[in-house]
Amino acid sequence: MTREYVAAHPVYLAERETEIAGFYALREMESRWRAEHFWVLPVSMGLGIGRLLFRHAVETARAGGCAELLIDSDPNAAGCYERMVLVGTALSVRRWTDATASGRNS
Repeated sequence: MTREYVAAHPVYLAERETEIAGFYALREMESRWRAEHFWVLPVSMGLGIGRLLFRHAVETARAGGCAELLIDSDPNAAGCYERMVLVGTALSVRRWTDATASGRNS
């Protein structure tokens, strides 16, 4: 993912303590939006991070007037999307910035 891509599209990341655990981007396409680059790092799989990011993507898109959210899923992740239910978690999602890329928190 390039700086140009991040500048052109909203990109959000989930963190555990001080480490990036996963991220995704949204691309607006009129009333249909696409979740792109939806990734959870392997060491963070099974901790609810994908559910947190998915819920955040849905809420962000809905708040922006999205009528349909499209997700191109890796075949190995398709089951995860089918089971999405948010449970209590101490994880957080925030927007990706240049400060994030350089290791500084914003």
